[in-house]
Amino acid sequence: MRTVGIICEYNPFHSGHSRQIEEARRLSGAGTVICAMSGNFTQRGEPAVLEKSIRTRAALRGGADLVAEIPVIYALSSAQSFARAGIRILLAAGADAISCGSESCDLPGLERVADLLHDEPAEFRKVLADGLEHGMGYAAARQNAVESVLGPDAALLREPNDILAVEYLLALREYGAEIPLYLVKRTTAHDEASDSAKMIRRALYGGEFPDTIGSPKLIREALQNGYGKPDASFYTTLLYAKIAEMQDPGRDSSGTAARYDSGIPEAGEGLMNRLLKNAVVYRPFEELVRESVTRRYPASRVRRILMNLTLGITEAEREACGWNDGPAYLRILGTAGDQVLAAVGRRAELPLVVRSSDLEGLSDAAKNTFAAEARTTDLYMLSLPGSGHYSHGYEYVRRIEKSRDS
Repeated sequence: MRTVGIICEYNPFHSGHSRQIEEARRLSGAGTVICAMSGNFTQRGEPAVLEKSIRTRAALRGGADLVAEIPVIYALSSAQSFARAGIRILLAAGADAISCGSESCDLPGLERVADLLHDEPAEFRKVLADGLEHGMGYAAARQNAVESVLGPDAALLREPNDILAVEYLLALREYGAEIPLYLVKRTTAHDEASDSAKMIRRALYGGEFPDTIGSPKLIREALQNGYGKPDASFYTTLLYAKIAEMQDPGRDSSGTAARYDSGIPEAGEGLMNRLLKNAVVYRPFEELVRESVTRRYPASRVRRILMNLTLGITEAEREACGWNDGPAYLRILGTAGDQVLAAVGRRAELPLVVRSSDLEGLSDAAKNTFAAEARTTDLYMLSLPGSGHYSHGYEYVRRIEKSRDS
């Protein structure tokens, strides 16, 4: 029986996600649905609105059979790296089909774009280099280069889910996995719809509880008990503490640090200088993001850079985690039953980590990856209203979710 994989964040899980799981199962004919989900921090560079165990439980109740974690060092990275890590995890778990949302549902067109980006012919590379040289952001320069070669197909890189679909196709090519991709229709207005994760997050922070939220009893109780809605000011405080560490005692006349030692992923020297200059005046996290956005550095990238800085994730740590080789283990967050877990364990192409003791005998890269997860989880827990529920080193005693009960 086929196993279909979904890369997700479920921030938070809602009724649209249930429909996507159902459609992925129907289109692929799969008997098992495996989700590769980001943990407590998301690809947008934000702390998740609900702790990952709660989101895992909601996914299981919404139709998923198993949830595996995308480690934080990959979750807080570019779309390309996020997609590559997610695909690696799903393939390692035995997925023989992938499903994702798509605005266009134009699989042939998406494949043509992926083929171009995979092969990178000379014409494409020249136009891309010219765009970057003239100050265009990478996404815009890449779209411009695709348009120069493929014409109308370049429009497929304008919508967020189509962009991710292309990245999934590229990752499948990189890993030599000849498995099908099934597209589930998404509308361009989805992110502004009342049942989108973005609007649900906004409503939850505003004290509302939308009817379209998935597993409403579970999520309402989680919020009431302090397992969600992390305090944004906590991350602002951490960020300014990290910025203070980076700055030399000697400053120039503007108050900006004269030198810094960054090593923060995705951050160039020009952007770091801009961030430090903007940080001379105290600004909340999101305000600092807005002030630091440039044509080359969109808000999502700036937010990821700032969150990596806040959490202490550096290029050196990425390398210690075996960044170039991809995730070093298959971390299970939850499963619908022991039979599903046993089946994944039999075919897994990466070491299975169900409990922290499973790390014994694994590579240094695996242990370093888990250590980064444990450190950032501790910080996330401290930002929750119910932080008293947790103890330092919670990742080392966390139990996986095993229920679909309502």
